[in-house]
Order: sequence, then structure tokens, then C-alpha cells
Amino acid sequence: MDSVVGAAYDFAGFVLERITIDPDVVHGRPAIRGMRIRVSDVLSMPAGGATEAEIL
Repeated sequence: MDSVVGAAYDFAGFVLERITIDPDVVHGRPAIRGMRIRVSDVLSMPAGGATEAEIL
């Protein structure tokens, strides 16, 4: 069980290093750090048929 918790903590740290919420950037919506790309836009791209290469 500890390894599962550790893995979840590592993943959360990884995500939080790359996502930021700033009221002055895209109206305070979660965005990719250092960019004006909303997380919701990135997450919706595969649903629209975008490939991994197109997203990256």
C-alpha cells in the first residue's frame, strides 16, 4: 500500500510542477506552466481525434 501512496505522491508532484493557476493568465484557469495553454484544451484534444504527436 505504501508504494501506491508513494507513486500517487510522485505523480501529483510531477503534475503540479507543470500546471499553474494564475488569475492573470487565461482568466485563472489551470494552464501549462510558462504557456497560455489551458489544461482543459490539452485534455480535450484526444477526444477530438488528435494524435499524441499533434498534441506535443
